[in-house]
Amino acid sequence: MEKFNYTSATSIAKSIGTLVSVIGALIVTLYQGPSILGISSHSDETLTSSSAWLIGGLLLTIDSLVASIFIIAQAIVLKKCPAELVLMLFYSCFVAILSAAASFIVEKDLNAWSLKHRMRFIPVIYSALFGNVFQVSIIMWCVRRKGPLFASVFHPLGVIFATTMGIVILGEAFYLGSLLGSIVVVIGFYFVMWGKAKEAETIDDDGLKGFESRNEKKMPLLLNNTAENGVV
Repeated sequence: MEKFNYTSATSIAKSIGTLVSVIGALIVTLYQGPSILGISSHSDETLTSSSAWLIGGLLLTIDSLVASIFIIAQAIVLKKCPAELVLMLFYSCFVAILSAAASFIVEKDLNAWSLKHRMRFIPVIYSALFGNVFQVSIIMWCVRRKGPLFASVFHPLGVIFATTMGIVILGEAFYLGSLLGSIVVVIGFYFVMWGKAKEAETIDDDGLKGFESRNEKKMPLLLNNTAENGVV
């Protein structure tokens, strides 16, 4: 959905920045390196022998592809219906219905649905408000204003935020791979933002020139009318 021109510096900057951001996120996720702060609580044997890492990587890949398609679909729908709150209402309703149907199939025990305990009720409300309604509404608003690329480029930054929260809150170790990957992500993010900003300036300049040219075309007619009416 982005206009690509191989001779344009903005298109090249957006393409390179997107690729660099993805590479940085992969570095943070896949490369660990030596510990810079804290002591690692994971052993190398556990990391290499667990078969769940393969399944987790496959599921994470599928999730990324579906999330990309979801953002593009948002941009297409928002062109025809620019109402984020209405779309958010339909989205939440359908997600609730599908989640309930899947949960009924997987979980047969109805006691598992009980929210009487506070430790169950609070996470459900928090994830519904911030993890679903607030987050998706903000993404929809950004997609409508700036397009799907602008919203997607923030996803690699989420890897940095997750790593930072793990270090600050959970006391996890800070590795060299996280530092290098974060630097690469920020560099790629800056390239994309620079390209989008320059592209917006070009569009504004073209619009201003078009507006001025239209006014210049109308000026002779206005002058002729005033001359005929004897207006000075």
